[in-house]
Amino acid sequence: MKDGGFSLIELMIVIVIVAILAAVAVPLYMNYGKEARRTAAVNALHTVASREEGYFSRFNQYATSLTQLGYAASAVTTKGGYYQVSLAAAS
Repeated sequence: MKDGGFSLIELMIVIVIVAILAAVAVPLYMNYGKEARRTAAVNALHTVASREEGYFSRFNQYATSLTQLGYAASAVTTKGGYYQVSLAAAS
């Protein structure tokens, strides 16, 4: 007769199920973080490209540095610092 509580076998089964769920969930969670960082980088590139087009429409040439586009520094860093966007003049 059982007095209540869990047997060792029941506890081991629960631990195995939790481990399997964690093995599936952790890589998926890491992938979401990577996609979010890449989305931030794409947004930064779109913003720089938009400012470049505005600069071109005003001066009939593309900017050679980000400071000409209104940025304070010569490179733009995305949130979290994972990507850095800079501008180089074409020859």
